[in-house]
Amino acid sequence: MNRLLAKRYDILGKIGEGGMAIVYKAKDVLLNRYVAIKILKPEFLDDKKFIENFRHESQAAASLTHPNIVNIYDVGLEGKNINYIVMEYMEGETLSSIIERKGMMSDAEAIDIAKQIASALACAHKNNIIHRDVKPHNILVNEEGVAKITDFGIAKAVSNTTLVASDKVMGSVHYFSPEQARGGYVDGKSDLYSLGIVMYEMVTGQVPFDGDNPVSVAMMHINKEFPRPSSINPNISPALENVIMKATQKIQVDRYEDADDMLAALNAINPMGGSGVYGYSEENTGRAPVHTIVMDRLPDEGEYEEEEYYDEDEYYDDDEYYDDEEYYDEEYEDPEPVPMTKKEMKAEKKAAKKAKKAKKKKKKGKFFTMGRFFGIVLGILLAIAASFGLLKGIDYFTLPEISVPDLMGMDYRQAEALLDSMGLDMEIDDRVYSSDYDQDKICNQDPSSGTHVKEGYAVHVTVSKGVSSSDVPDVIGKELSEAKTLIRDSGYEVGTITQQESDEPEGTVIDQTPRYGDLANPGATIDLVVSTGNSDEAVTMMNLVGTDLESAVTTLEAAGLTLGRVTESYSNQYSAGVVMKQSVEMGKSVSPKTKVNLVVSKGVDPDSGETQVQTTTVPLTFDYSSVESDVFELKINLVQDDRVSTLHDKLHYKANSGEQIKISGSGKGKLMVYYDDLLVSEGTIDFETGSYTY
Repeated sequence: MNRLLAKRYDILGKIGEGGMAIVYKAKDVLLNRYVAIKILKPEFLDDKKFIENFRHESQAAASLTHPNIVNIYDVGLEGKNINYIVMEYMEGETLSSIIERKGMMSDAEAIDIAKQIASALACAHKNNIIHRDVKPHNILVNEEGVAKITDFGIAKAVSNTTLVASDKVMGSVHYFSPEQARGGYVDGKSDLYSLGIVMYEMVTGQVPFDGDNPVSVAMMHINKEFPRPSSINPNISPALENVIMKATQKIQVDRYEDADDMLAALNAINPMGGSGVYGYSEENTGRAPVHTIVMDRLPDEGEYEEEEYYDEDEYYDDDEYYDDEEYYDEEYEDPEPVPMTKKEMKAEKKAAKKAKKAKKKKKKGKFFTMGRFFGIVLGILLAIAASFGLLKGIDYFTLPEISVPDLMGMDYRQAEALLDSMGLDMEIDDRVYSSDYDQDKICNQDPSSGTHVKEGYAVHVTVSKGVSSSDVPDVIGKELSEAKTLIRDSGYEVGTITQQESDEPEGTVIDQTPRYGDLANPGATIDLVVSTGNSDEAVTMMNLVGTDLESAVTTLEAAGLTLGRVTESYSNQYSAGVVMKQSVEMGKSVSPKTKVNLVVSKGVDPDSGETQVQTTTVPLTFDYSSVESDVFELKINLVQDDRVSTLHDKLHYKANSGEQIKISGSGKGKLMVYYDDLLVSEGTIDFETGSYTY
């Protein structure tokens, strides 16, 4: 597709599709940079409230500036029904595709991405913007490991309307917080819950809750206990698991205070092991298409029980709270006390001292008794543990020693049977490609043969996957992003990327090492050379006759050509302001920055006595069933007397098949219809009679 959206964005092709929009790669001809453009799907056009919220929230999100947030450059409307957002274009892949490709990610990788997204959420929340749709599909990661989150504010636009989701839009609720599933109050902590789900999926390769339909999954988030990641991935660090468990608490107040608090917890984790000081350590706290959806409020299955926060007896025990010497009774507040003799005073003090000593002795005896009781119990337990350990130790030292056999080159199944017969276990640590050992043969063992070990000892082995080499894919001539995808899908890695000037379009792969057809082992890197274009590259002149002057100038600039002299002339064929002549013929190859002179009509000469040729409007009905893309360019050209004029050139939705488009002209001519630059029909039109024949 080559279509200038808003007379500025040259749409290059479709790169993705979500629940609400189709995503295209485009070039901003004004600022000379690549951008991503999201165009809303046609099923949303009838909901005016949604369109209003969509624009408002997108404009609010455009105010966010953060290295881990995809920038929004522009929000607009083309024609009457093409609503679009212009966003930063980022080379890379979604986190969802990375998880699908890798399965479980390492703690270090998961922490690194989570920290970047937490930082982005902190920025958004401080600007009073809640994402509401944090999921791997909305997170992009480039070659350098920089993660950026996209679609800020868009989910709110959906949730604020009465939009009814169709089957096509209805998606997954795997990342919903319980309050979102209930239709309750959503705040920044809802985003933290979703981020916790994303982290869970990164370290386990799967989502915590799954079901047959969105409602069942939503109910799991509300009522089911969140599974611990270590039940799937026992190698996850306890500190990282604690962060995930705290972020995914059912009740919002039990989660992190804010994104900064969660980020601090992530920063405190040592990816190589150890505990983070911010971790949550309590024991009981953890696929359909993943599109943004709207759900009705779900019925609660039971209410949360209120916690008992304190025990009055524990905090208000008279014996411990008051001091005997400071305590007094109302009977001593007689304003006129009877004077006491020295003997009586001495006896009083002696009695009080004796009572106090007796009370302390009582307390001491109480605590001593309890301490003695627990000491006895602890001693018994220690004695049992010690005797058990001693017995185990004695049992271990009395086990016979076994000499480890030589397993190298042996089929791993035969080796396992042999070890089992000798009273030993076997663990497969890895499977690797090997040019020395056939497939399923053991190519490494630990400990080595001849080593003496105790019965029950596990021998660790590495199993060969055999010799592996395959044909390197051909990526020369492909756009860089497509080449990267093809390389990875073929089991290889993208190596060094260098740039070089050439006659090929900018961003096109012009060389690769190793070359197509060469043999390389899986995981090998493929180096690429990418074209930067050629300043001397020829440009094919396009037709400007029949277009207005403003459109003609924009088309010239987009093609890298320069507007030359503009003159005006009377014409009874072309309306005032319409280009009637161009100095460079259509289809001719010219150098970039070539000046193109234009002649623009001033309309009919008032002194000539001639009249403007009468134009007639003819409505035509178009069938879009053959179109592959949901959004496409429809161009209608009219050929008369060897002159070509463009009557219509706009984006349309495939879903609007059968719509009528009115075109205007005079006389007879050939009408040529293009869908995304593909000629789909041509015929003869007679504007006088309004007839069109194929």
